[in-house]
Amino acid sequence: MLPAWQFRLITIPILVGAVILLLFIADIITKYGIGNGVAVIAVSYFPIKLLLAAKEMPILYFQIKQISDGIVYFINYTSHTSYTFHWNYMG
Repeated sequence: MLPAWQFRLITIPILVGAVILLLFIADIITKYGIGNGVAVIAVSYFPIKLLLAAKEMPILYFQIKQISDGIVYFINYTSHTSYTFHWNYMG
């Protein structure tokens, strides 16, 4: 086991570097207009854990895969065709 000063000497630069890397990625996400980069990174933890847990249960994993495939199909369909959605108002 490392003495306390060596542990701090190694750990602090690693943590600072990780935070700088995450903020850099968040800035890129914000610049490309995907959303608020810091919020996207903060919120992305939950769906990732959900998908990892779903792999343990085959039925849930299959349902999530079907839903995600449907979303991808819908996005591809709407972006490659002249499909537009119009609201129908009464009156």
